[in-house]
Amino acid sequence: MELMNYRNVFLSGLLLAAASFGADNGLLNLVMPDAKVVAGVDVTRAKASSLGQLFMQNMNLHDDELGKFTSLTGFDPRRDLSEVVMASVDTNTSGKNALMLVRGNFDAARIKTFLAQNGLTAVQSVQGVDLFSKKGDSNGIAFFDGGLAAAGDASAVKAAIARRGGGATLPAALFAKIQDMSRDNDIWMVTSVPVSQFAGKMPGGTPEQIGGMRKGDMFGSVEQAAMGVKFAATMLNVTLEAAVRSEKDATAMADVARFLSGMVQMNRDKSEVAGLASALDSMKLTTNAKNVRMTMSVPQAEVEKMMKSDRAKPATNKI
Repeated sequence: MELMNYRNVFLSGLLLAAASFGADNGLLNLVMPDAKVVAGVDVTRAKASSLGQLFMQNMNLHDDELGKFTSLTGFDPRRDLSEVVMASVDTNTSGKNALMLVRGNFDAARIKTFLAQNGLTAVQSVQGVDLFSKKGDSNGIAFFDGGLAAAGDASAVKAAIARRGGGATLPAALFAKIQDMSRDNDIWMVTSVPVSQFAGKMPGGTPEQIGGMRKGDMFGSVEQAAMGVKFAATMLNVTLEAAVRSEKDATAMADVARFLSGMVQMNRDKSEVAGLASALDSMKLTTNAKNVRMTMSVPQAEVEKMMKSDRAKPATNKI
């Protein structure tokens, strides 16, 4: 039987649970001080709402895959995961210098046995914490104790272990913004990476005028962006914020958002945009000096449709 490598099992198991993602200061203090993208999920709080519970129950984790992973490690992301923080120095949150920090209930002994069966061994001890990795692989996993784990690029994991004893932390302004977004949201992200870099990763095929806006100076004016998702009783509340270079840029960005919203609304009879159009009905868009803020709510019925569509997708990993 072919086993998934540890990145496609352990990390994917946690990330899939996080996709169900105030932040824990203990986790934030382990994040690299030069992080440009920091995101998180308060799984415990999300599961406190009926919509959050529904979201967790409908994760795109195939039962047979999850069952095998749980039986081997004793770790069920839907049950044992509490909070996740992911960070990177660029937009590649799974590449070099990317880091994932996890609060949860871990049976470290069983997980370490599972890792050994898949070729991972303790390659180094950092301040008494073992770093597990596979020969020739740049990734690593470490268990600080039964409730905290770190995974990702091995050098980033080692640096996180070293930061437990103190040292450089996130800049105060970024730390404050993360706390602001995480306090009111179950899933959040804050980034100082130019949004144009994210926009460049968007698929092609958009109308010419949209392509020009997403790849041009409009997104280049964004100095910091933030996103938050809150599971309410019957709604999924979404908040988007951007800090731009000038008040003029803020006004222009708000105009772009209204334009795009209008285009979606004009095509709301099409099934692929019906859910978004419904959410945009509740859109509130404001500007304050150099800041733009947009909020909208997605009805539970539309959330359920999206979850049903996502669950119908075939699995991409194999055990």
